[in-house]
Amino acid sequence: MEMVDVQRLGVALASAIDGEVRFNDAATYRRWLRGALWIMAALLLAQFSTRVLASEEALWRAIEQDDEAAALTLVRAGDLDVKARNAAGDTPLHRASEKGMRALAESLLARGAEVNARSRNGETPLHFAALDADASVAELLLDAGADPAAQNNDGESVLMWAALSGHVAVAQRLLARGADANAKDRKGSLPLHAAADGGHLELARVLLPRTKEPQARNGAGRSALDYARANGYAQIEKLLEGPD
Repeated sequence: MEMVDVQRLGVALASAIDGEVRFNDAATYRRWLRGALWIMAALLLAQFSTRVLASEEALWRAIEQDDEAAALTLVRAGDLDVKARNAAGDTPLHRASEKGMRALAESLLARGAEVNARSRNGETPLHFAALDADASVAELLLDAGADPAAQNNDGESVLMWAALSGHVAVAQRLLARGADANAKDRKGSLPLHAAADGGHLELARVLLPRTKEPQARNGAGRSALDYARANGYAQIEKLLEGPD
């Protein structure tokens, strides 16, 4: 409801209370009372909505400014929707997870945030947690029921994001909870492709024994070994070539 409408409703209600409205019978009074109650409800709703929107905007701002303490204060005050979405379709839990804000993520979950909420491109908060070398947020989300096998609209799994980022600790936790090292994205790439392409030796060592077809080629016709060789990652190349 626009602010001008709320103001007019307030003026109408005030005029009625001042006695400018006259009641000739009980039916007229009841009609007026119902109208007045609707006016009061609209005023309260408008006031509450304005406060909630202001709180949500402050929360987004605090998260983007890495001010976890301020974000926690806003969430604990309870004057906002923990399932709100920003322009990218992210929830506060998505953003807190990407920023590595474990305390904030925990507070959001305790207040009903959806652990498997999807962004506009299908990412879950766990996808974003996989971008952080510290596995504590990923572990928190997994304990809260996050899907370790979730894939976004491009077919990229959470494990793929960990592989792209080179985060071994996160990848190990995902695998321990059921993530599939053989899940391909829409381009036909495996997490092993991502690890090899990024030069992440330790991650390649973790993924290799769990990959059924380490020589598999993606849609571009390239194997993980091809990426390692093209990028000059000699140790990964040797690992993927196997024993002589």
